[in-house]
Amino acid sequence: MKRMEPRPDWSADTRHVYESDLVRWWDPSLEPHYYNAYHAFGESMVERVMRSGARRVLNVGCAQATLDLLLAERGVEMTSVEIRDGFLEYAKQRWERGEITWLLGDFFEMDVPGAPFDLVMSHHVIEHVADPLAFMKRAATMVKTGGQVLITTPNGGYMRSKLPTFVTSGELRRRGDFANSKDGADHIYAFTPGELRKVFEDAGLRVVETFTYESVAMAGHLKLRYLHRVLPAGVLRACESLAGLPALGTKLFANQVVVAVKNH
Repeated sequence: MKRMEPRPDWSADTRHVYESDLVRWWDPSLEPHYYNAYHAFGESMVERVMRSGARRVLNVGCAQATLDLLLAERGVEMTSVEIRDGFLEYAKQRWERGEITWLLGDFFEMDVPGAPFDLVMSHHVIEHVADPLAFMKRAATMVKTGGQVLITTPNGGYMRSKLPTFVTSGELRRRGDFANSKDGADHIYAFTPGELRKVFEDAGLRVVETFTYESVAMAGHLKLRYLHRVLPAGVLRACESLAGLPALGTKLFANQVVVAVKNH
């Protein structure tokens, strides 16, 4: 994928996602903890999708489409959905090779050509959605029988999470005047692992794997971000293996993954 240089004609959204891309993907000297955490996440997700054998993948809420571009370069046929025009335009400018269908619009309302897909994924989107069960049911219609749905989202059980959990937020998620949020400051709630599993199951999907990722050290929280300037990234990544320990995995890891299969 191309490394972009800022242009005077960019919209505020495009400039915003470029600045995020610069910090998280291209320049480790700016904020090493963001760079290390995002690279660890990206490499893990690409490896997981490739290992699944999925050849046709839908990504809902692709943002700057880093994962989409990496997967397309590896031969995966990507369909990439984004609601923000400035983000999608930036993503298109980064493209160099591989097959990607770009779709601008609201996932709840738009036509998605190419369905059903081998795998549907969505990264850090469901916590912005007023009706996550409807979101998951819509995702389930987009995947073939035997295919997978993969969701990442903040971990509501993380010790530093200050958001209400999905259940404790109560009727907030059903407010008729609430429009789905589009950025990090507007997270509505964070799911505990059990809450997120139930949303999958209520959508008719069979959960086959759950795990947490991005330890407090990798995330750079509690001032541990300073370690990223002195320790090799590989040392910090070694902390990720602690996610398999039940108590630590829930409390000390900022994010979570759920993978489910559509049985029929």
